[in-house]
Amino acid sequence: MQFKPITSEDIQAIIQLWNETLNETFPMRAALFVQNTFEDPNWLPEGSRGAWKNDELVGIVTAKRWQEGDAIPAYQSMGWIQALLVKREHRNKGIGTALLRHAEAALVRAGATDLYIGRDPGDFFPGWPAEDEMATAWLERLGYENEGRVFDLKRTEPGPVVEAVFPDHVEARTLTADEADRFIAFLDREFPGRWAYEARKYFAAGGTGEDYMVLLDQGDIVGFARMNGGKTPIIGQNVYWAPLFAGSLGGVGPLGVAKHVRGKGYGKNIISAAVNHVQATGVKYQVIDWTGHEGLYEKWGFTPYKYYALYGKRVRP
Repeated sequence: MQFKPITSEDIQAIIQLWNETLNETFPMRAALFVQNTFEDPNWLPEGSRGAWKNDELVGIVTAKRWQEGDAIPAYQSMGWIQALLVKREHRNKGIGTALLRHAEAALVRAGATDLYIGRDPGDFFPGWPAEDEMATAWLERLGYENEGRVFDLKRTEPGPVVEAVFPDHVEARTLTADEADRFIAFLDREFPGRWAYEARKYFAAGGTGEDYMVLLDQGDIVGFARMNGGKTPIIGQNVYWAPLFAGSLGGVGPLGVAKHVRGKGYGKNIISAAVNHVQATGVKYQVIDWTGHEGLYEKWGFTPYKYYALYGKRVRP
């Protein structure tokens, strides 16, 4: 068994390994892997390795260390195991442990003291797929602590239509490109951190704003909902696993409303506005990813279809 660095030249071998292992639950596309790993500024090449046997890739780990300054202050101490998989016939031979230990050591050398499974910027998963109980028990033996679980939700066609109802002075509409700075200022004020970071990346990639539903109260932005489909400049989390669906896939989230207007029903109504807008584009299925609110979206026809166990580990150099 040889353990070697991975590069973008290995992309076909990586996709083959991934889909031989996870195609029925998490089918991977080359464009998605390249976007989230090789093109991500936080990817840590020295922490990412492939396990090769007779020129066949049989295992892989990809790691990330926060490298974007103070864009998200809370991420300064963090490192992530973005993905870890081993072909089924090569499991229980120590390959996964060797890959994980290599990634952990590289992350610690890079200054990380808080390690997480998934949850990285440009993540594939918010945690470890919870149905893999053998793997979650293995993580716990290696010092990772269970921090709860989250869900992905799906909505199948036709889905109930829940109308959005706002006072006359409140309007829900899609954002325009010339409102980017104003919108990001709103996110920085109300939701500093990852959501503002992702909005900046969206506009830097050429986003026009039409993938955000905004809520305006007398002209002031007081709420938002991200919408994803097949034409967005960045492949969004909602549509990562689109090949699982026999038809077009879109999604909604994240979303939120300003502190001073909470309790007025605006949050539920912007969900309605965003879900209805995505459906009106002709999308057949919708997904809300990475939420801990299992029952919140039932009235719109969303039900859980993927569960993830959250795992983290505190280390000292």
